Amino acid sequence: MKHIFHSLEEAVFVVTPDRNIVQINKAAQKNFGYAEKELIGLSTEVLHVDHEHYVRFGEQIARAFSSGSTATIEFRTKRKNGEIFRSRHIISQLKDASGNPVGILSVLKDMTRQALVEKALEQQKKDLEKAQKVAHIGSWTYDPKTQRPTWSDEMFRIFGMTPGAEAPSYEEHRRLIHPEDWNRFDAAVQKAVAEGISYDLKIRIVRPNGEIRYVHAICEAKEIPNGEGIHLVGTTQDIHQKRITENALRESEKKYKKAEKIGNFGHWTRDIKNNEAFWSPQL
Repeated sequence: MKHIFHSLEEAVFVVTPDRNIVQINKAAQKNFGYAEKELIGLSTEVLHVDHEHYVRFGEQIARAFSSGSTATIEFRTKRKNGEIFRSRHIISQLKDASGNPVGILSVLKDMTRQALVEKALEQQKKDLEKAQKVAHIGSWTYDPKTQRPTWSDEMFRIFGMTPGAEAPSYEEHRRLIHPEDWNRFDAAVQKAVAEGISYDLKIRIVRPNGEIRYVHAICEAKEIPNGEGIHLVGTTQDIHQKRITENALRESEKKYKKAEKIGNFGHWTRDIKNNEAFWSPQL
């Protein structure tokens, strides 16, 4: 039994009902930086950030035990060197054959690595949101079974809506897609769901204030394992300003060609590097 106790990866403490330390395993010694002899007989308060934390921790244990439950608590604890770290405790009451409390068993997991992973993921999320905002690209997912999509914050901004709200259902997309583009959009989505065929569309959307904007919607259809069907993921980019600029350039070119014809003049260009020349039809 002693071998098993010391071979456990999680830190384990056995304490008295009034929370004085009776025994700790090797993982606990390594985690907290104490030798077992340094802690035996001491109050577990030495492992807490301060007295207030120690009292609050005890109150949570008491509430769980009074209801006959095991206590699961996430708390901050302190190592011998003063380092404070996040930890998860599973705490059980030890009783004798008559059912009288004789001690407390606490199994502790160091959450430092998980906290670092969560922090890194949160930073990645912030970086992605920043990049999406700069590039005016939103990301989304769609589950055909629930017909509910998920939207990134930039998706809401592109559609002129407040980030953080619930993403509109697929049926609600009908009022967000320009009426003249809806059939083309809907057909692409239905084909993606039924046949797993991705799509790449340039369509118009209609914001709640009535403003019409051009977007570039790209979808990748992914088959979910175990026969769960197709799941759609994709991006939507606001290309309105780019489309307006392209239209203006085309219109300007038309007017210039018309002016050449009316004025009976032409223009030419020469690519010196490739030794190629271009003459307008009027020349």
